[in-house]
Amino acid sequence: MSVTTSVQRAGFGLYRRMRQIVGRHRQFLFLFGFDPRLRKLIVTGQTELLIEGYPRSANSFALHAFLSAQKETVRVASHLHLSGQCQVAFCRKIPSLILIRNPQDAVASFMILEGNKMSPQQALREYITFYRDVLPHRDRFVLASFEEVTTNFGRVIERVNERFRTEFGLFVHTDANVEVCYRQMDATVQSRGGRQSDVLTQSARPVPERRDIKERVMKELFSNRPSGLLKEAQTLYSQLMGKGN
Repeated sequence: MSVTTSVQRAGFGLYRRMRQIVGRHRQFLFLFGFDPRLRKLIVTGQTELLIEGYPRSANSFALHAFLSAQKETVRVASHLHLSGQCQVAFCRKIPSLILIRNPQDAVASFMILEGNKMSPQQALREYITFYRDVLPHRDRFVLASFEEVTTNFGRVIERVNERFRTEFGLFVHTDANVEVCYRQMDATVQSRGGRQSDVLTQSARPVPERRDIKERVMKELFSNRPSGLLKEAQTLYSQLMGKGN
């Protein structure tokens, strides 16, 4: 690893650690509201649904698919990727959908998104922190795996309705509806100033050309140094999935 990459990772790692420390506590969630980019993502008194999970766990697809299935506007809090956000929703008894993906794929995809700035250790620590914090509140949310969200999201919404006695519209999981969501996700990348080429690494839709990049990241992820963290992340994933969806 080059000196430049090491410095980038150290600086970015410090920022991410501070973000996690503050973001774990619901009392400090309001601080993120000072950032205009994050203000609309935060749980408020008007929030009707929380959709949250570790990055690259089908958060974007779930949000776009859910909104496309509603006949009326629904206020959704999503994409903050912080356990403090979930705690606020749980305390306010807001219907909550927590997304989860196996740590190997989720972490590798997140590292690709952040480029050389994200180390395997930092990415795994964030995964562990998020799911370790929500685990004790398992009876307060619906859990949906990456696989279910991306293949049968209508059933996921149905489970949310059953659990919270809501009447949200159900997403019809057809190829045409899925493609509409993918186009919206790509448009979001470009609206942030991204170029068409950025879709390769930044888009949340599946991109075949990303496979080679993912293989390289996987080799780094499975190196000896983060093995203990990876095992802990895998254990958390198994615990949550084992408690039923």
